[in-house]
Amino acid sequence: MPPQLRRPPPVQPGLQPPQIRQKRRVPVHRPRPPARRGTVPPAHRLLPPPPNASESCWAAYQALASDFVPNFDIRASCGFETSWISQGCMNITTRQQFEALVGNATLKDVIDNCNQSLANSSPCASCTTSLSTCKPRI
Repeated sequence: MPPQLRRPPPVQPGLQPPQIRQKRRVPVHRPRPPARRGTVPPAHRLLPPPPNASESCWAAYQALASDFVPNFDIRASCGFETSWISQGCMNITTRQQFEALVGNATLKDVIDNCNQSLANSSPCASCTTSLSTCKPRI
């Protein structure tokens, strides 16, 4: 018989037939699309956090600061007030208001420079620069 038509050897009693390996499909890498914020419930679309979240935000910020400078009270030492976290700026309370005031080109620049890993300081610097140029179009 030609080689391609050979029959497999008979299976002996008590032995399993050899397993046929199938080629594994390797998935094609496709970048994930950015998360859609439109799926967030409307109550969570407010830019400043609600007033009842301010204290926990400060507690987390204080814990972070304490990792670097033990026994340093960031609120008392820097004059920060808990209520500042939940206060808006320029009466902007929604993402839509912010995007309308900033403009598409600036917003795209911020997204391009800030939507990436901040593992090293280069992306962080680019993001900070982009954010510093966010001036509302009034």
